[in-house]
Amino acid sequence: MDAVEALEQLGGIACAADIVTLSSRRRLRTAVSSRAIIHVDRDRYALPVTDLGRRLAVAHNLHLTHLSAALHHGWEVRTSPSVPHLLLPSGQERPTSKARFWTYDARREELDGWATGPLLTVMLCARDLPFASALTVADSALRHGSVTHEQLVTASHTWRGGHRAQVEKVAAHANGSAVNAFESGLRAITASAGYEFIPQFEVRVGALTVHPDLVDPIHGIILEADSGGFHADREAHDRDCQRYTMLAADDWIVLRFTYDQVMFQPEYVVRCIEMALSQPAAAA
Repeated sequence: MDAVEALEQLGGIACAADIVTLSSRRRLRTAVSSRAIIHVDRDRYALPVTDLGRRLAVAHNLHLTHLSAALHHGWEVRTSPSVPHLLLPSGQERPTSKARFWTYDARREELDGWATGPLLTVMLCARDLPFASALTVADSALRHGSVTHEQLVTASHTWRGGHRAQVEKVAAHANGSAVNAFESGLRAITASAGYEFIPQFEVRVGALTVHPDLVDPIHGIILEADSGGFHADREAHDRDCQRYTMLAADDWIVLRFTYDQVMFQPEYVVRCIEMALSQPAAAA
């Protein structure tokens, strides 16, 4: 897999080891040398739009917002923005730079350097972005410890920036246990369809204890976001086979979905879950 594609699947910002797992060290070096991927901090890599956003914010005395702010804070996103997202105060003239401008009059305490602060970033994404994208940002913020779930829920109930119902829905479903943006996107599909799956729920099968991506413990259904990366070694492949064989032998229904299916075929994902729920094992 190309290093840029791998970085996209990882949420637009990732460490070298994760990129190499899906791609290769040579491809990562090539992408960095051609500036298709940039080195942003220590062992963190991102797409060029992240660096461009910071330069535009400084040039126009504006602030990064929405997905650009999320990446600035080091959070993974569902899809990286094609152009920087900048916050434009109401009444201010829009610059001619190629960017996406969002209107909101932020208070000084809601800002953090050249970006909207963590809490405001989540709130604005919840207000303006599709549910799956907004939930991914909220999950990432919780996973990185930038905000707490209590802060999100409290802020959503007092939100005065419009579309409060959407903001409250994102805050209610946000869960820091989600391990990556891919998993958050899969859970967004289930939540939108009215199903409740728990991320990283502990499942014990004999002496084996596993934490699948998403679990419905009532109906015995497990959903896995299959990254498509090759197993690092034979031992890892053996562990993966043992895990799924034991779960299936213990009457768990295990559904595995690829990145493309989650991103572009949500109807297929929902249809598979409905089929699983109709099985006798799920009814029992």
